[in-house]
Formats: sequence, C-alpha cells, structure tokens
Amino acid sequence: MSITTVKWSVAEYHRLVALGVSENKSVELFQGEIVEIVPEGPRHSNRIRQTTKAIRRLFTI
Repeated sequence: MSITTVKWSVAEYHRLVALGVSENKSVELFQGEIVEIVPEGPRHSNRIRQTTKAIRRLFTI
C-alpha cells in the first residue's frame, strides 16, 4: 500500500477552514501541509508581547 500526501494551497486551506473541517482543532498551513498545533499558553503569550514591544521600540527611534 502506498501513501499519497497532498500539498494544500493557501486558498484551499482557507476554503477548508470556512467549511469547518478544522472545527475543534487548532491547525495551520505549514509548507503546504495542514498540521495540528498546540495553543500557546500564558507564558508563551507574554514572551511574544515582550518581544513585540522591544522590536517596536527599536524601530520607532
């Protein structure tokens, strides 16, 4: 038995999401593959916010 994988385009991915195919799952399109992701926790979210603030300060001199 052989396995065939499908590479999805961004437009196809958005259509699948609109149809509710990924309902109850956190997924994203990564290099043409739809992968399930772990939602970010509070610690990760806080680090992203801190990094974003630091980068904005660098570019708003």
